[in-house]
Amino acid sequence: MKEIGLYFGSFNPIHIGHLMLVNYAVEHFNLDELHIIVSPQNPFKEQKNLLDVKDRIEMCKIATNENKKIVINDIETHLPIPSYTTDTLRELEKTFENSNFHIIMGIDNFISLHSWKNVENVLKHHLIVFPRVNNDEAVNLSLLFSNALKTLENDFGEIKATYVENAVINNLSSTFIREEIANGKSISYYVTDGVEKFINDNNFYKN
Repeated sequence: MKEIGLYFGSFNPIHIGHLMLVNYAVEHFNLDELHIIVSPQNPFKEQKNLLDVKDRIEMCKIATNENKKIVINDIETHLPIPSYTTDTLRELEKTFENSNFHIIMGIDNFISLHSWKNVENVLKHHLIVFPRVNNDEAVNLSLLFSNALKTLENDFGEIKATYVENAVINNLSSTFIREEIANGKSISYYVTDGVEKFINDNNFYKN
């Protein structure tokens, strides 16, 4: 069986924080491949300043072109918009019949899974849950994960989910990068050199 990681997102743009999670997942979960799945439109996010999906896919290719285990997957560009994870999984299951899927997500998405369309189809697969930067000492993210897992298992039965407590994370976000560009600031070291050049050459996110 092939072990395939699935990392869904807008990647508007892809940045170093995304790449850190990708590298951690590949190295620590023995993945044969990790597919970055670029969503044309996230049903749960505002679409302001969202670049065309083709440009976001190109940036992902530029950012990961030296890693042979990373696949930039455009499957959601061929599905109805907005794209839902359950529908994408259904198509991926047809294409990769002899594979195990490992879905990468942040803890904020994990604790909101009850609101996802046909979430039972998502919960059939192994979930790799990353923490977020926690600036509130009163919030115990491990406990937050455990409580959310118990709630889901009460409703859907046993779930395969791993909380990556010791992952190296940062507070970098695509929103912050877009704001920096709009304000005329450098984004060096927030994205790869190739992605920075692509953004600058195309005058993306300037307003």
